Amino acid sequence: MEAWGLIDERGRWLIEPQFRYILDRAPNGTYYASNFEDVGGFLNAQGRWVISPKFSLADSFATNGLAKACVSDDIYACGFIDFQGQWAIQPSFKAVESFGDEDLAAAKAQGGKWGFIDVQGQWVIEPRFKYVRPFAANGLAAATDGDDKVGYIDAKGRWVIKPQFESGDSFTSFGVAVVFFKEYKKAIL
Repeated sequence: MEAWGLIDERGRWLIEPQFRYILDRAPNGTYYASNFEDVGGFLNAQGRWVISPKFSLADSFATNGLAKACVSDDIYACGFIDFQGQWAIQPSFKAVESFGDEDLAAAKAQGGKWGFIDVQGQWVIEPRFKYVRPFAANGLAAATDGDDKVGYIDAKGRWVIKPQFESGDSFTSFGVAVVFFKEYKKAIL
């Protein structure tokens, strides 16, 4: 059976392989680990649970101290937890992405549209997009409109680059975004 663990710089096991997966170290020194029952929590480097396994999905903590976490009791619901594993933003969304550079997180409303929330869980950009990506360091986020075209919005939800691409990634730290344009024809002037 395939399993993940942690080693030190000499190759000694800190945590024996026993998890379905382990995510990178978070700013608080913990690792999100999922067991083979598809339930995860957060471990320290000694392999002790600091936040017990109770999430169906989670991500590493962002620099603001919040980590996306999802539970699936009767319905699948996502929100954000703090370093103690307490809900800082209640799991009332269909899906969420980690907080980006604008300290906004993409969130999918129960109605199925995406928007952005702040660290209090309040809508800053109302859910009106088919899909969004996190904000990049340049203050832009890829967003898909009703015609399935991708453009880029600012932190107020205004189009800075109008929707025109079939697909688009977030901007890199070099100020470049990879986009796909199906009907590209270069104009010769």
